[in-house]
Amino acid sequence: MPACRRNNLIGQSHRAGSRLRSCACADLEGRKVCRERLEEARYDWSGGWLDITCSGWVRSRASRGGGKEGESVAGGSQHPVTTIGVGGWDPSHSESLENMPGKPLCQMEESISDNWNVVYERIHSRHDGHWTLRFSEDLQDREQLLCVACVIEMVEGSQISIVRKKFTLACFRNILVRFPQAVLEVLSVDARVCIHFIVTLLDLLRNVEDSTTLDLVIEVLALLTAELKSEQFVCCVLDECQKQLSEKNSMRKSLPVFKLLAKLLFTIPFLAEKLIQEYRFLKHLLQFRQLVTVMMGSYETEEVSPEDEVISQGGNSLLLLLKKLLLSRDEILQIASVQCMTSILVHSPVQYAPAFVYADIPEFLFERLSSTDEILVWSVYSCLLLLTEEELFFSKCHTIYGIESLVRSLKETMRMNNVEVQKQGLLLFGEILKRQPTGIKLFMNFTIWHEAIVVLQEAMTSCSLEVTTEATNALAAFLRKDHLSIPAQYQELQRLIQVMLMRCADLPVPSMIRSNASTVRSKESQSVMREQNKKFSRQGQLLLTALKAFLNACRLAVDCQKDPSVQENAFTAPSIASENMLEKYSEFLMKACDTLCIPITMKHYEKTPSVTVMEVFFSILSVQYSILPNTANLFSIKLASSSFIRFTVELKAKFCSGGRNPELNQACSGFLCRMCRLLFSSIENVLNYQHGIFQKAIYSQLSVASYIRP
Repeated sequence: MPACRRNNLIGQSHRAGSRLRSCACADLEGRKVCRERLEEARYDWSGGWLDITCSGWVRSRASRGGGKEGESVAGGSQHPVTTIGVGGWDPSHSESLENMPGKPLCQMEESISDNWNVVYERIHSRHDGHWTLRFSEDLQDREQLLCVACVIEMVEGSQISIVRKKFTLACFRNILVRFPQAVLEVLSVDARVCIHFIVTLLDLLRNVEDSTTLDLVIEVLALLTAELKSEQFVCCVLDECQKQLSEKNSMRKSLPVFKLLAKLLFTIPFLAEKLIQEYRFLKHLLQFRQLVTVMMGSYETEEVSPEDEVISQGGNSLLLLLKKLLLSRDEILQIASVQCMTSILVHSPVQYAPAFVYADIPEFLFERLSSTDEILVWSVYSCLLLLTEEELFFSKCHTIYGIESLVRSLKETMRMNNVEVQKQGLLLFGEILKRQPTGIKLFMNFTIWHEAIVVLQEAMTSCSLEVTTEATNALAAFLRKDHLSIPAQYQELQRLIQVMLMRCADLPVPSMIRSNASTVRSKESQSVMREQNKKFSRQGQLLLTALKAFLNACRLAVDCQKDPSVQENAFTAPSIASENMLEKYSEFLMKACDTLCIPITMKHYEKTPSVTVMEVFFSILSVQYSILPNTANLFSIKLASSSFIRFTVELKAKFCSGGRNPELNQACSGFLCRMCRLLFSSIENVLNYQHGIFQKAIYSQLSVASYIRP
């Protein structure tokens, strides 16, 4: 239905309610007053109902059979009454709410199952007979009576107490549950009446404070909307909900609307798709934690349903619907589905992610990475990134099944010009590499592992520092023994590390911007300073991540020395002695530390000293003593000759005095301890060597003297 028609229909329902207490008559569109319809649409100004149809909502004088106006007409053949059961109807059996002024609420609720009579004697005489529903219980001799017109007028009446409204709605709810077809036949006389009733109930959501009454109103609205099975009434409810949510009410006042929409999403299968296609409304609703809590209530606590039960159900109905949209061929629906999933997960990934995993949604998200639509790919990256916070995402092997799709998607993403998509994809790749459990191998074949190397190397050469930084973060997680291909290809890692360090070497040295304090800086100069500060900050972040990656590369070499399975050379013939690729890799790291890592770090330290950078830097220096122990003495002598002992002591005094920066203090102390111990050992060996030569010279001189003594 077009939006304009929905708006007109809702406007008519609002105007119909106001006309019950006004002196005007309008046509269906509510655009002009027509005298010719006054006889067809008459009003009872004491609170009666509009006679829309020929049979009439309000009893005309002709239909009353000459009775006095306002006289209570209980029944009769001239007044059709919808009947369920057998037997006649005695007005004395009906208990009016007007006659129960002193009945407490608890007694009313207890009497609902025994007496469902809902007739307001003060106004019931004005209602035509076809609005009345009578029925009998199987175990009861007396009949019950329900006047739909009385229910609607009592619900919207400003003089009716909340207690009576609650009792009326409870009775109507019970009858609607037990005899839905009969109630719908009464309400289907005119659509405007039904819409007016729905709008009246929706108004109660923002005007009533009692929580139990609100829950009852929500239940009646959900039941009525679901039983009507009409898109017209669903649109009416959605439009009114959207109207109330657009008002700047408090979250507490909006919560009943959220609860109603949650119930409707469970009971009406096509509603979520309609919210996405016509309103683009579901994503907005899922941004509210209260609504998500209601809709995902079965996963609200830590006591998640057993795995077999959740799998058999496939998750709740909302996830099934979002999964259905994800599997559709329409990329617009796929985007909307993924964004709705993200809106749910962003509230609490740990709380809601298990439901997604058990519904097998991650594997279908990985499949959608084959798309060329940048919005869809970015949305999938974001959704999967939230799922990485759940351990089940890894233990159920979704990452193993999806890593190939992710790597190939990243390869295509690097060809795009969209930096945000590249950053998000590399961030996801890094999180998967970092969080993958130790006992579960991620790369099952060499081809995917090599493609990952190619993707990271291409990202390292990106013109965007942010993309390069994310690639460096991913590399830091990639340099783990569990992620190595078997047999290990260290030369591939060497090329990648070399590209990373050369990118850091090409970074310009930060220069301090100084301005005259006596002059007021212009807005242009302030803007330039902010941009340069951002640039320097991005450069510092890249340097820090690169040093962390290099530290992990060094630790990888140390770990591999203890594992024979990663020391073999796969491309050496059996008859030829195997070349020690791990040793070559270790030599490369020592040389890279000497020629690239140390000069780059010291150059940036002189301009922009950073405690975090220096902490990682000294950790790198310390691990060098474990990579190649045979070269450790030369390494220590070279550092000592470059005044590194003095530099380290001064840095400790500058940043670590008074108990500050304990991590940096520990890194500096560990480095000094190793270097000084080796230097002392070297000096002691030199002294011992020199002392031995001196002793030999004296002994030889004494021997010669004994020979030449006369």
